[in-house]
Amino acid sequence: MARFNTDWSVGEQRRSYLDMYTNDPTLFRNWANSTYSAQHRTRESEQDLVLQFIKIQQPDLWLLTQAVNIQKKEGHTFRDPIFDYDDIWSANYTDIPELQKYVNLLVVKWKNFSRVWRYVDPNKVKSIPIYQILPKPYHLLDLEFPGFNKIKMRYPDLKRVINQPEWKQALSGVYGVYLITDLSNGQLYVGSAYGEDGIYGRWCTYLTSGYDKYENESGDYPNKRLRDLVRKRGIQYVKQNFQYSLLEIFPKNEMGKSNALTRENYWKEMVDSRYHGYNAN
Repeated sequence: MARFNTDWSVGEQRRSYLDMYTNDPTLFRNWANSTYSAQHRTRESEQDLVLQFIKIQQPDLWLLTQAVNIQKKEGHTFRDPIFDYDDIWSANYTDIPELQKYVNLLVVKWKNFSRVWRYVDPNKVKSIPIYQILPKPYHLLDLEFPGFNKIKMRYPDLKRVINQPEWKQALSGVYGVYLITDLSNGQLYVGSAYGEDGIYGRWCTYLTSGYDKYENESGDYPNKRLRDLVRKRGIQYVKQNFQYSLLEIFPKNEMGKSNALTRENYWKEMVDSRYHGYNAN
């Protein structure tokens, strides 16, 4: 059996398998091996062999994250901190030894048909085309700092690397102007970072809260659109849809601070993010 685990929403709350894989492996494994559908129909049976995939890139690239043998379909219960569900059943399983060398490395190219995301036909499973074998496990990719001009990362990927020593040292050593892209609608946000920890400090704040709660400009909160978006849609919206990149960097001195502020306004005009984005100032 192959499970192509698909993100889902309940109201304004959204669950991303890639986010869970990156930031909460225990919750990820529980959901990936959940036993029942919303209609309480059983998904797996004892001794089923299950290949678990999550989408890592558009269009339709999926990573093999588990290869397991179901031992007990009602193995244990778990709770999700953002959904008010009753206890959810997840299967107990053992790893399939001969396939572990491909876990977190094997990437397939696959498009789900209609609303189907779980395939039990052995011929269908065998027909899934292999796209590539990664040189190292997916969660260890991009840990080396690639250079300031090559940063273009979605929230889960930036979250995964931001505290790696090379990344922290590089990003905390510069001021700069950055761009946030909402991939769901193309809306842009341009900001500048010139605090003690440079780009690193500002992005850590965004990765924690979705926006900087303490940003202040002439006694006013300058970017209420971004703040209001996060308050309305929640941090899960940010985790699912935001991409971060750098436009320019400057030395950490008074001239660098002045340049960051000047060029922030330049880029707001250039990409029109006041009228077609989240910049309110």
